Amino acid sequence: MKKSLVFIHLFNGFTGSPNVLATILNGLNTDNYDTTVLTSFNNKGFLSDVNCTRQVNISYYFKQNKIFRLFQFIKFQFFAAIFILGTSKKDIIFLNTIQPFLPAIIAKLKGNKVIFHIHEAYSKKTLFTNFLFYIIQVSSDEIICVSEYVLNQLNPKSRKKASLIYNSLPVSFVENRILEPKKDSSKNILMVSSPKKYKGIFQFCNLAGLLNEYNFVLVCDATKEEIEGLFSSYSKINNLQIVGSQKNLHPFYSEADLIVNFSIPNQIVETFGLTILEGMTYGLPCVVPPVGGITELVDEGVNGYKVDCRETWELANKIRLILDDDLKYKEMSNEAIKKSKKFSFDVFINKIKLKIG
Repeated sequence: MKKSLVFIHLFNGFTGSPNVLATILNGLNTDNYDTTVLTSFNNKGFLSDVNCTRQVNISYYFKQNKIFRLFQFIKFQFFAAIFILGTSKKDIIFLNTIQPFLPAIIAKLKGNKVIFHIHEAYSKKTLFTNFLFYIIQVSSDEIICVSEYVLNQLNPKSRKKASLIYNSLPVSFVENRILEPKKDSSKNILMVSSPKKYKGIFQFCNLAGLLNEYNFVLVCDATKEEIEGLFSSYSKINNLQIVGSQKNLHPFYSEADLIVNFSIPNQIVETFGLTILEGMTYGLPCVVPPVGGITELVDEGVNGYKVDCRETWELANKIRLILDDDLKYKEMSNEAIKKSKKFSFDVFINKIKLKIG
């Protein structure tokens, strides 16, 4: 008999958490599982074409206006909770990220098995994030953490129910890699990011102006209009290319020499780093922040470096160490591929299935 699962995710987009959920859904055999996905299918993202039994759209529109955004958030909670009320007690409720708190409460009251997949951690928790983590503590039967860092951020009661399952890449990602040699000999530095200031997008642009011997490519999960508004002051930097949302990042990885994440440590802590892992499968050394779960992907000086993006000269020095020494680069590239193989898809999906039960 098929197991029935309901997956809930707030914002469908081209970022890490919906990408991981899509990997899970595509890895579950629909012959064995009946899967329903509730998300904002009105937005294009990794969940748009996911392999599942049924899709349920709860529209969500991200806007800068905080009041409008709060209304969208509450609306999503309400309709997701209504949906859970109509499910069977045997259904397993899988909540992706800490955000869908109201459906978690309803599922707990109904007696459903509740699984939270936590991608977030906060060095400074607000009253609201404390509330969300409390809901996880009291409503969850199982908690999946994407890194040791996330696991260690939980309180002792939640930690008893928690397991570490590192993210992985779908088999299709590895199979679809572009293996042809680069088209030119220029050295390209790639960053894939959302259009948030705390992601270090402006530090990346400023570094391009400083290191004009390299090409800098920023893939930003934003529209053309948003990009023009955000980066208008950087339009004269000739070695900087900024492109909008991309579902297929293979052409960018295949032309890159280095993958970076410049998240600002005192503003956001990266809990994993999926694009860093994707880059490593292409043999790209990396530069990442010195804190958070993302550091668990990097062996210092072996396949990359851990540097605060606000330390401009240290950052520039480490980039030159990687890119200006061909022998060192080849060694680090080989180590990046070796490290990426430790995040096996088979191990990942089998551990997820064990948690589902």
